[in-house]
Amino acid sequence: MSSASAATSPAGGRSKLESLQAGRGLAALAVLLFHINIIYTTEIDMIDRPYPILNIGAAGVEYFFVLSGFIIGLIHAGDIGQPEKFGRYALKRFIRIYPIFWIILTAFIFAKLAIGRPEASLDSGLSYFWSYALLPFAKEPPLVAAWTLSHELLFYAVFGLAILNKRVGSLVFLLWMTACAVSFLLIGTGFTELQHPFGFLLADYNLLFGFGVFAASQYRSLTVRGAWTLIGCGLITFVIAGYLMVGADLSNLELLFGGAAACVVPALVRLEELGCLSVHWSLCRLGDASYSIYLIHGPAAVVIAILLVKLGLAAPLGLNGSLLIMGAGALIAGLLCYQLCERPLLAYLSKSLLRRPQTETTQKAS
Repeated sequence: MSSASAATSPAGGRSKLESLQAGRGLAALAVLLFHINIIYTTEIDMIDRPYPILNIGAAGVEYFFVLSGFIIGLIHAGDIGQPEKFGRYALKRFIRIYPIFWIILTAFIFAKLAIGRPEASLDSGLSYFWSYALLPFAKEPPLVAAWTLSHELLFYAVFGLAILNKRVGSLVFLLWMTACAVSFLLIGTGFTELQHPFGFLLADYNLLFGFGVFAASQYRSLTVRGAWTLIGCGLITFVIAGYLMVGADLSNLELLFGGAAACVVPALVRLEELGCLSVHWSLCRLGDASYSIYLIHGPAAVVIAILLVKLGLAAPLGLNGSLLIMGAGALIAGLLCYQLCERPLLAYLSKSLLRRPQTETTQKAS
């Protein structure tokens, strides 16, 4: 998703932690598979989700949330209590989230108009503002991934408060995590169900950011054996959660999948820092493009599915052929979007807006 584009290695050897990039890429791919399974049902054939096993791909969202907490905690922990760092922090988050999101959302709106399927959720000027500002929707937003970005922005805001004031921000973060945990327990026991916007503010998904921040604060104490043990625990937890989702048809497994991610993410990073893990370049490139893939795969798959039906190709291709075309097309769209749009746009904006003052650069050099 939209976590920091590059995590600086504390070991100082590489500009990116490749295990984080690879994890982001695989998580984006998992979410893509989950969504094309749904889109096939809604746009081509009104049957139940054709491959229930692909439902596990939804766990990519939990992975992203934990990863975001980990990266922000890893990169910006030293900024806490330093209000002069807030402006740069906020600008980096803005550049990472909004520009490419606005481009993809606009393209999707016009694409649906072009094929005669205007976006139903955009029924007023206020709904357009809400969508482009990434404010939490009471209904499903135009871009299926947008709801997760609203949670990301909420987390960034709370963490930013800690940068502005360590004591106040840390207290707010702790109270927020506590309230989310209490809400999860009350809803899980059937005691209550929160309405919008409290359901958003106190969603159990928000706890996953806390998982990541905590993991970032502790992972350097891991030994090689401890890291591999933690990976094993994470994989076992993931398998259990996957079975409960697919085999037992249970839902609300966010914390279980998130717990698995909170085991795997810090352990992989620690193994990489200790020189015990290398990542294939193709997974790193997939991770580089993960945000574009995450944003554009849903709109691309919807448009492809609609075109398959309009052109009379869905029936001859059948289930597997249609899913293959939708999945491959959505993935290619994401890779092209990154290469042709997101990458140069980020480079331009970072160079233009994040350039450090000459005096600061001179002082650091001296």
